[in-house]
Amino acid sequence: MDKYTQKTKEWLDKRFAEGVREGDYLAHQPIYGYKRGRTEGRDLIRYLRNLSILTKLSHLKFDSFMDIGGAEGYMPNLVKSAFKVDSYTCDLSFEANLRAREIFNLDSVSIDISNLPFKDGAFDVVLCSEVLEHVANPVQAISELKRITKKALIITTEAVCYDSLERKLRMMLVDLSEDHCDRNWFIAEDFIFMLGEGIDYESTIYDPGVADKSASFDEAKTILSGYEDRGILTRDGVGITVLLPKTPKDERPEGNIPNLVDIILNTIANIDYKKNNDSDLRPISTMLVELLRCPTCQNIVKLDKNMLICSSCGNQYAVKDNVPIMYTHDKDDDFLSKKWDTRFRGEFGHNYKHFLKLKKVFEHTTIKPSFLVRFITCRALKIQKFIRNSINVMRQKSLLASIAYFLCALKKKILREIYRVINRVRKPALSDFKIGDTVEFAKDYQALDNQKVFVRQGTFGKIVAISDDKITIRVEGVECPVDLWANTKRDYRPTLIYIKQVKIS
Repeated sequence: MDKYTQKTKEWLDKRFAEGVREGDYLAHQPIYGYKRGRTEGRDLIRYLRNLSILTKLSHLKFDSFMDIGGAEGYMPNLVKSAFKVDSYTCDLSFEANLRAREIFNLDSVSIDISNLPFKDGAFDVVLCSEVLEHVANPVQAISELKRITKKALIITTEAVCYDSLERKLRMMLVDLSEDHCDRNWFIAEDFIFMLGEGIDYESTIYDPGVADKSASFDEAKTILSGYEDRGILTRDGVGITVLLPKTPKDERPEGNIPNLVDIILNTIANIDYKKNNDSDLRPISTMLVELLRCPTCQNIVKLDKNMLICSSCGNQYAVKDNVPIMYTHDKDDDFLSKKWDTRFRGEFGHNYKHFLKLKKVFEHTTIKPSFLVRFITCRALKIQKFIRNSINVMRQKSLLASIAYFLCALKKKILREIYRVINRVRKPALSDFKIGDTVEFAKDYQALDNQKVFVRQGTFGKIVAISDDKITIRVEGVECPVDLWANTKRDYRPTLIYIKQVKIS
């Protein structure tokens, strides 16, 4: 396991253990219901993504499902409820796998996605949702996902670009010093090259305005009920969903398609695992053990008490709290490097040079971009987006309307840049904010005063109160006290940025 993956594992273990001892677990997915409990937020976006995945699954016949990077097991539990199939989950984080057993009673395995401990074609359907943007070797990870899939592979990621130039600019902005950062950006051609011409891909969410909505339960149900699978990738959409059918599509009869919206909205976890230890007592499923293989040599492993032992190379893998921990050993790094080189040469053949170019795209030469690089790259991205939008308007409207749009947008951007320059000189103060203003969190934020509120970057809220030392913001129905300069680094990046009146960068 490389240093970056080890660092990510430590961060994830800490993240998925948060609140467990206190009996108030901070969930990654909306396991408590829509806008209920302590979660990372963005419930509507997560519901729409899950509905998109379930809709694709509803057209397939399958008997087993594996979620790679499944966190606390919310999605496998949905699949199990909707389609009555054997569902499993695995994650880099051991703590995440424990939560999956405790909360949803799912069999789970601790894994490194670059060397998966499963036999070829182990699962009918494999899902990898919002994971590849975080891993050190995305090309190797995709190859492994394809290997263990029998019928269909589904991949989703929000880290998608629409041309190689945008991807190159976004890769220059990656800051590897941040924990669990989005280090990889993809274009559709990457998945076509890695998975073949037979894949289907489309935007995960077609309406980007959904991310800004603070919808009630009834409004969310209406939005979900109106979801349609358009099958196209749009520039204005959110993310990409890729489907690789390894076998001909086996459509389910119409009568067997469940009401997916009701299943999503009504699936609520019973988080009383401190009193219920059945998941700890229940042994590993014999079916899962039969699917396990040594992550190093891919040979059969045998369960001996609390240890899995490879029948070929002799490597041993611990089983803790009935969760197999199947990471590769450091001593096998040279062997794995040679094995992967041989495998890639055989897999890509005459396209091996193209493969090397793609692999190099995801290699990072710097840990953190300099201020000058960030400044120039961010402006280049905005110029590219501005030109692209202008061209789209010119295609749809008359010449005069296009010129008017161009001048208005140019004026807005110039004023915005002036505000940004001014505020780099003058630190933002509480006097800059007014009650009722809409704000956006510029980074992940843990609320003050020991309140059990965790807000993800990009979340929107409204200011409801201002005091001498902090601002109170209502985020998805929860009031969150925020220190303007909390969680900042040396660059004094503010916790909040304006949306309606851009005054703070």
